[in-house]
Order: sequence, then structure tokens, then C-alpha cells
Amino acid sequence: MSILINKAGILDTFQDLGRNGFRKLGINPNGAMDKIAVRLINILLGNDESETVLEMHFPASEIKFETKAVFAIGGAEFQAELNNKPVDNWQIQTAKKGDKLTFTKKVSGNRCYLAIKDGFKLEKWLGSSSTNLTAEVGGFEGRKLAKGDKISFNSKFKMQSSILKSKISRSIIPHYSKSPTVRIVAGAESQDLTALSD
Repeated sequence: MSILINKAGILDTFQDLGRNGFRKLGINPNGAMDKIAVRLINILLGNDESETVLEMHFPASEIKFETKAVFAIGGAEFQAELNNKPVDNWQIQTAKKGDKLTFTKKVSGNRCYLAIKDGFKLEKWLGSSSTNLTAEVGGFEGRKLAKGDKISFNSKFKMQSSILKSKISRSIIPHYSKSPTVRIVAGAESQDLTALSD
């Protein structure tokens, strides 16, 4: 059971919730940039919330399912299509052998996530499967995905048809804005800062 990268995206890597606790050794935690999206789509699929997902930037990869799969997409809206038919984010989807998943247009957000039911088969390094591009470890061979890559995934049991229609409630879906509000909290040294002068 696997997916095949028919066409590589600009920067698609496997990430989970991070390789935490090793900064004192100079090791970056990595992990998904949008941890809320990762948790939501994993929980939707019945996975552990820290299960590894494919983090994609636009333009994203073109993916072929080499076997039947149950999956979910979350995060940024890249107008996903399965065999040229639109598929919604935040909802359980099914793919048949030979189906092709494409991302046609960036609408909002910067990182889109693909989670597979029961997860991808990836080795862990220091407790995480997150890709570390600098150290060239984690994820798939420690690098971004390329054309021709084949990534295996697990498939332990079938889901009930009623569950296959499940989706995330709009009330908890993150809002992705083109002009987000950045909140600032005064730090311990804020009194030492002075206004900029000409």
C-alpha cells in the first residue's frame, strides 16, 4: 500500500508534531508549522493526533494512490481534486487504486496537509518522523519529495460507511487570513525599548 509522487511540489516533506527535547544538543525540533490542522485531520481519521502527515506548499505534488486509501486534507485551501473532481478539506475522503490527487489553486493559507488512515510507514529518529532537511534525516530519506518517490502507508482495518462521511465542524476549523492579526505581548525588557527616531 503506497502513494506515488507523479509530479513533485515545490517543498513537500513529512512532518509530525516535532522532535522535542533535543535543542540542547543543537537539534531543531522541526515538525508541522500548523499543528492544529495536523491534530484535527488525524483525530478525524482515528489516528493518534501526532501521526506523521505530508506537509505541502503550493504548487504541491501530484499524488497517485497505488491502492485504496482513506485520507483527509487540512490546513491551507489549495483546491484539491481527486481525478479532476473537487474534494473538500476537513472531511474524510476515499481513493481507489489509480486515483490521482492534485492541487489546482492556492486560495488561502500557506501549508496544506495530507493524512492517511493508520499513517505512513516512516522510520523515527529521536522519537519523531519529521523531516530535518539540514541533517538529512527523518521523513522520507531526510529530504523533500521528488518525482517517482513511492511512500508506503499502513491500513489496519476498514472504516464503517457512516464514519466515512465524517467531517470537522466549521466552528473549530482554523481561520486562514491574507492579512492576519499579529498580537504582541510586552516582554520583561519592554521598558528598555525606545521609539524609533528619524
